Amino acid sequence: MPGSTEVADVNDAFVAKNAPMCMYSTYILGNVEAAGFAEDLQLVLPQRDSQAAYGCITVLGISANGDEAKTEAAKKFVSFLLEPENNVEWLNMAPGGLQPVLAEVDEMPEYTDLEARQSFVHLNDAIANAVDNLQLFGVVDGKNFTEMGDITNTGILSKMINNVVIQDADIDAELETAQASVEELMSE
Repeated sequence: MPGSTEVADVNDAFVAKNAPMCMYSTYILGNVEAAGFAEDLQLVLPQRDSQAAYGCITVLGISANGDEAKTEAAKKFVSFLLEPENNVEWLNMAPGGLQPVLAEVDEMPEYTDLEARQSFVHLNDAIANAVDNLQLFGVVDGKNFTEMGDITNTGILSKMINNVVIQDADIDAELETAQASVEELMSE
């Protein structure tokens, strides 16, 4: 789509069939189902040298430095959510959005047979393949470059991409500006 877009713009354009394809999360599946064309939807992973997918694994973190009683309560809650019968209920709150990470849940009838999931069940293998091909931005050959969190949070890269793609700015000039900004950030 021309111009700068937000998440809602992409969802609205795709669901209204004003865009033939989109890059979005599995959370779009419920909206596509409501629009009546979930059975026609396909998931494709970009591939050059290898397949790659962007995704977000939901992590339930517990602070190690908090109040002991609160930490124990948090551990109890996380344990509760990871029990298969509770985990499937959590997943079923947003059919298609959250994907199972527990093999047992992935095979439970309460998950697989949920009516709200049936129109896009043909995507299950493709979604599982995408999860298997998730690549974390900032990890190279198994080494985590934690500085990428700082770089990402400043918006240096997203501004550069927006300037080139949307604002039609000069690629080389934008790369130089972004490189200088990253180097300045890393020297602080």
